[in-house]
Amino acid sequence: MYNKRFHLLSIILFITLLIVCYSSKPAYATDEEGVTVDVEGISPLVNGDKIQAEQMAIVDASRKAVEQVVGTLVASQTDVKDFQLIQDTIKTRASGYVSHQEVLNRWEDKGIYHVILRATVKRNALRQSVDELKLTLIKAGKPRLMILISDPDIASKITENMKDAGFPVVDPGRARQLQKSAMGAKVFDEDQQNLSKLAMSLQAEILIVGDIRREFVGEIQGVHADRAYLTLKAIQADTGQTLVSQTFNARGAGLTDDVAFQKALDNASDQAVDFFKEQLGKHLVDSERSLQITADGITYSDLQQLQHRLKATPNVDNVFLRNFNNGNAQLDIDTGLLPDQLADLISGWKELNMEIINISGSKIILRHKG
Repeated sequence: MYNKRFHLLSIILFITLLIVCYSSKPAYATDEEGVTVDVEGISPLVNGDKIQAEQMAIVDASRKAVEQVVGTLVASQTDVKDFQLIQDTIKTRASGYVSHQEVLNRWEDKGIYHVILRATVKRNALRQSVDELKLTLIKAGKPRLMILISDPDIASKITENMKDAGFPVVDPGRARQLQKSAMGAKVFDEDQQNLSKLAMSLQAEILIVGDIRREFVGEIQGVHADRAYLTLKAIQADTGQTLVSQTFNARGAGLTDDVAFQKALDNASDQAVDFFKEQLGKHLVDSERSLQITADGITYSDLQQLQHRLKATPNVDNVFLRNFNNGNAQLDIDTGLLPDQLADLISGWKELNMEIINISGSKIILRHKG
């Protein structure tokens, strides 16, 4: 009798355990937290430092995990270059999307440290970021870039990387020719008027100019070390406004001073590309900007009405009348709206009897309907 009861209790306990096991999921794989993937990460093993190598391999694996999941979230109709820009931007923030990670295996092979990482990627947070980046790309309109840097090799490298990220860029050969011309020489004197003329002559909306500084760090047993400083500034071509400015610095080592400096400069340019790919479009969308409205053939009463409507528009902070002469007016607008967004609003103000004839960079041109 005792054996039968024990056997029955054992069966009940076994069934209960099965129900618990199959109805539960590991903490790192719940639907609320996201998607769990197993990925391999690698890192060079330097000076036998396995702790450092494992940390770098885990970072590499985390980025691959996020990259794998983001590929399932970007719609198939997304432009290939848009996809690359979104993916590159997300990868720079990879650690923020991983809620749990566990090293399943680790090994060393021919100087390379490997890990197999089980990582849980926060799908909802990732989806939100992807949607925001898509909107950023749509709003920013991928401005046409022109890149002028004193080192032609670095200029070409940054140009190609920005093109790969989906930004239209002025042909680097033409840019280099202008660098050698009288106008190009003035670029590094920060003459904003010449900068604007230079970029607009080649139909570039954003001009990225740069300067390079070199610093000798030292020499140990025949190995030279240098630090490179790369300062880049993005300028709105039609207004001369500086959108963003940043200095990047990195170290490099080599058997000669020149080799060390070139490696340092390459590393600094990699930092610059990552920064501008993420920040340039975002800055154009998120930051307040100054727009210029030119109205041709407008009456003074219509001008007053235009000013009134602009001041009442959300995200328009200031409206300045710069000039009104013989039916032609010029206004400067401080706003968070993009030119095409503001133009869409103005086109709906039928009482003004004005039509939009041109939108270029930061300018909107209106003309009286005659």
